[in-house]
Amino acid sequence: MNRSIVRYSFEVFRFIRKPIVILSSILLATLCGLIATNFLSPRNDKHAQTILNKPAFTPHDELYSVHINPGGTGWTVGKFGTILHTRDGGNNWTRQNSGTSKPLTSVSFADESHGFAVGAGGIIFATADGGQSWQLQSSGTKVHLLEVNSLSAASAFIAGAFGTLLSTRDGGVSWLKHSLSWNSLVPRLILKTGQVEPNLNTVYFVDSKEGWLGGEFGLLLHTRDSGHTWTARRVGADLPQIVSIRFRDRLTGWAVGSRGTLLNTNDGGRTWQEIDAGTKRDLYAVWIDGQQGLIAGQGIVLGTSNGGLDWGNLGSSVGTAWLSGVAGNAGTAVVVGQAGTIRRISLTDRETSQRKAAAP
Repeated sequence: MNRSIVRYSFEVFRFIRKPIVILSSILLATLCGLIATNFLSPRNDKHAQTILNKPAFTPHDELYSVHINPGGTGWTVGKFGTILHTRDGGNNWTRQNSGTSKPLTSVSFADESHGFAVGAGGIIFATADGGQSWQLQSSGTKVHLLEVNSLSAASAFIAGAFGTLLSTRDGGVSWLKHSLSWNSLVPRLILKTGQVEPNLNTVYFVDSKEGWLGGEFGLLLHTRDSGHTWTARRVGADLPQIVSIRFRDRLTGWAVGSRGTLLNTNDGGRTWQEIDAGTKRDLYAVWIDGQQGLIAGQGIVLGTSNGGLDWGNLGSSVGTAWLSGVAGNAGTAVVVGQAGTIRRISLTDRETSQRKAAAP
């Protein structure tokens, strides 16, 4: 299988050698077709509104990730080194200076002040003042970094291409590159395909010790010792790309990915159930907070108000535009994506026909 970069248009990484594409060769063709003509429109969708109080974007601008703190401060990052900041839960956005024109693919904050943004070519930025200033850090790698998860002001993990996993315990002053033993983690895959370093698309830690990685070939990795050792599972009948993982608590979590993949665990990841999401579109991001949650993907937004028992389509007018980031708080969520799209979605006023999830 070709190497893959998740969620981002081919235009972003056209300077990367050809084997590194979005999701897979199948998803690459799909996303490339979206770039020029399909944009998100708020028409006919009573649950969402396009944010007008933000910098102007062109069809070539793209936003890949969004983080919203409980207090309503938030950040979104994207193409050309874009960083936007909100102080009111996503109503108004202003630019922050990243100091780079490289694509920034993920942003995560541990609190109101301390956060990281990562992106193409191993780039890492850190801030300790809420993004008023961003400091370039030395990652020790040139591979593309796909997702960052900030656990505290001092601690964070980063997942990336070619099996890359980085972590810091000193606020990013130094980064440790973890050596994952793929021969023991996925021996059957290596036997079948030869030496392999699957791209790691997503990282999420429930606490300082227990965390998850997701990647190619239906791969889910789990640690209970702060990333020192990992166990592996391969999930999904067709071994889909796992693009985003989020847990509500230590036992209950969701993973989403290519071809409508939606997985749920209620036992801390010992078992995962495939849920019928009602779509075969690619799903790029999942966010869950208590009973509320959203999933964003290729021309689709799915929502739940009962802890993931039911998921319904909230995006009646999203067409084929892709949405690659989602976060929220206090009854509203923000999704970001193609052409600099930012939309706020109400999580309390919905009239959706929801699809019952498979019982665990």
